[in-house]
Amino acid sequence: MSVQRYLLTLGGATIVCFLAWGMVLFRIDPETSGFIGHFSFYASLFLALGGLATLLGFSTRYLFFGKETPFRIITISMRQALWITLFIIISLLLLSQELFVWWSVILLVMGLGLLEYFFLTQSQKFHDRKAGTN
Repeated sequence: MSVQRYLLTLGGATIVCFLAWGMVLFRIDPETSGFIGHFSFYASLFLALGGLATLLGFSTRYLFFGKETPFRIITISMRQALWITLFIIISLLLLSQELFVWWSVILLVMGLGLLEYFFLTQSQKFHDRKAGTN
């Protein structure tokens, strides 16, 4: 699949996810729907924000770091979009349970930052081995 086709597909899927989130937001009553309504809200929002963050991340990285291969840029953009989207969704869940306090946000940011650091170091090790350096 070409990069352009992949990005168009991702863009279309993101639009569909935002439409689904809008339907959940305006058509489902959270008081009567229970778990399914809440799950639908968070899942559709997660997918919509993940697609949007990936597209924005790819566009930004491609403009500023155009020398890298587009597939590597997509990989990094998707991973970082996952962290950003997880941060937003977990923050919303904490807010809904009235557990959103400054120290929980700091712990969340530190945890996601450590995950990103781990993946960055693993990626660097992989590219060093591929290039033949230690």
